Amino acid sequence: MSINVRPDGKIYCRWRNDAGDSCSKYFGRGDLALAKAHIYDKSLQLPDRRKKGGGISLAEVCQQYHLEHQVQPSTAKMDRYKFTHLISELGGYAAELVDGEALNRYVMVRQMSDIKRSTLVRELGLLKAVMSWACSMKLIGFNGVSGYQAPKMNDSEVLVPPAVEEARRLMENAEPHLRRAIMITWYCGVRPGREILTILWQDVHFERRIINVHGVRKGGPLIRQVPIPNALLSRLIDWHASDALYVPSAELRSIPVVHYRFQSVLSLKRAWATAKRRAGITRKLRPYDLRHAMITEALAGGADLKAVSEIAGHSRADTTLRVYQHVAREQHHEAVSRISEL
Repeated sequence: MSINVRPDGKIYCRWRNDAGDSCSKYFGRGDLALAKAHIYDKSLQLPDRRKKGGGISLAEVCQQYHLEHQVQPSTAKMDRYKFTHLISELGGYAAELVDGEALNRYVMVRQMSDIKRSTLVRELGLLKAVMSWACSMKLIGFNGVSGYQAPKMNDSEVLVPPAVEEARRLMENAEPHLRRAIMITWYCGVRPGREILTILWQDVHFERRIINVHGVRKGGPLIRQVPIPNALLSRLIDWHASDALYVPSAELRSIPVVHYRFQSVLSLKRAWATAKRRAGITRKLRPYDLRHAMITEALAGGADLKAVSEIAGHSRADTTLRVYQHVAREQHHEAVSRISEL
């Protein structure tokens, strides 16, 4: 194991795996890259806990957990994604040898990817759940991670919804299909992924002023009716008239409202990144934060919690409050500000 610097200044670690093959990992240039390389090199030097015959491996425990633990399809999909990282770093370990030291190594390695701390906390939480389940099912005789303390969420990582001025700058610099997505998410709180990209013109009912939204599988209704505010209604009428100039009315019903040259859009990420760069917005800001902005403003303005929760597609109203705690904090400050001065 060694830390090296290429002639162009790139810093990398080099080591040999179990088969004797040479492996390397690059970290970029500069002092930060050098610090990351030292941390990674140190993680490679931690005691070897890989399975060497006897006992069930962590990868096998994770696989068994995934097969036997019944959860919602959306949760299972997220768990599979988390398992890929856990198994990549710790899968070969004998499950009973996974302890706090092994998780410290995992934390160090994952931090090299510049992931959010909240993501890391969720991955560690899943691992602890898997180990606890394996112990209860007698797959392992000892759970070495039961008392492990996951890194706490840093308040600086709490995402702030976009202000009106930021949303306007994004609109000014966005491609036409992204502008439609921004408007619908801003006014209706629709999830800016599969939900918004699967809204067809036949789902928009102008007379009743509602949109039938096909929800994602997160415990909420599979189809919900979202009201259209006046500001969005006029835009939808204009977009529909514009699309009707190029597509016969019979075919237009099956065309997505958010489309790129009348073809379905698979993702908004690239268009969003381009609009952000053109708008000069450098802070972390996701399309999903537009949904947060809508729900935040509705709740802060005194809208009924249950109504907002149903529009957002949450399965329960307390989910809305739990996810949007920043609204509650603002309301707490407003409450104490009304107390008379001594």
